[in-house]
Amino acid sequence: MRYQIPEERPRGFLARFATRASTPYWATILGGFLPSLVWSTVNAWLLGCRDARWQTAFAVIGYAIVACIGAANMYLWNSGTLYLWFGNTGRLVHALLGTAYILGGLVMVRILVGRQIDLAAYRSRLGRPLPWGFILIGLIVLADRYLIPDVYPRLNEIIWIWGPSQI
Repeated sequence: MRYQIPEERPRGFLARFATRASTPYWATILGGFLPSLVWSTVNAWLLGCRDARWQTAFAVIGYAIVACIGAANMYLWNSGTLYLWFGNTGRLVHALLGTAYILGGLVMVRILVGRQIDLAAYRSRLGRPLPWGFILIGLIVLADRYLIPDVYPRLNEIIWIWGPSQI
């Protein structure tokens, strides 16, 4: 006789709002870094990940580091310090810092997805599969395109808070 692990339903009322683990990663590419990072962190709790506290701490510390890179890049660019330090290659340094900011955000959300993917796949087998969350992705994209520029008229100076979208 073979032992079979009983199927365990996730605990809590909010567990039904969990989405597939990779969905916040796609929202990072289409929308912005901050909302996708928050979504991925909340999704860890909704999925019932054992290391949800670790993922939350990783998200907070990682966001602080990546946002500091973005803030420093914007400050150094707007103040002209990059040209003062690097001369004509200041534009290149600005582009490299921007790339580090974008890649840092993508890598952070990808690490969180990697921690959640097995549990999300298991949860998808327990009855109905987990949703993709297309509505939430659409709301993030609409906020990125229409709401955030109206709320922050000087958005270029503080874009590092929300995170740039890729489209």
